[in-house]
Amino acid sequence: MAKGDTVINVPTAHIRVTGHAPTLWISANFSEPWFRDTAREAEGKDGQHSTRREIVFASSFLESYIFEWARQICGLDRINDYYPPKARFKGDRRIQRPLKDKWKFVPGELHSDGLISKAPDLDLSELGILVEFRNGLLHARASRPSTGSLRKEFQPVPAPGQLESIGHGWACSVAKKLVLKLHEDLQTPAPSYLEAHKDA
Repeated sequence: MAKGDTVINVPTAHIRVTGHAPTLWISANFSEPWFRDTAREAEGKDGQHSTRREIVFASSFLESYIFEWARQICGLDRINDYYPPKARFKGDRRIQRPLKDKWKFVPGELHSDGLISKAPDLDLSELGILVEFRNGLLHARASRPSTGSLRKEFQPVPAPGQLESIGHGWACSVAKKLVLKLHEDLQTPAPSYLEAHKDA
């Protein structure tokens, strides 16, 4: 010890660490299987019935994808902020949003909260058509009787013969392009299973 150094005696310290039992979170991912179902039906092996299933599966893929993507970004503890399981207050805009609204608003909300770098610029026009066809098939509007004299709101959707004219792969392409554009705008990697399907 050099001359002029000061000696400080520190009493023995005790550190106490308290641990808590970890919370186990379990969450399923269905977007990839829904996309694979969509791609399989896009092959058109069952005529208009393949197109019918492709529309339903593509919509289901997009429902799952936007939720699972948001959950990955905001975390398990905050997903209910964007997808509340029940209304949090009167007029809660985020409760039970239609599919097109989820794709329209959730990315912007994540950006506003500072969780993604920007709000992507997504063209949702084809998604609107996909949802209209999906709803018509699932809620039986596609089964309504048709005649030329009926007003538009009473006509079936899809219209008779429209499934045959849509073309195999259309719904799959709508879904794939939307997800790829989301990742392109945010400069993040898209799921590899989308690239494995080259026809959409």
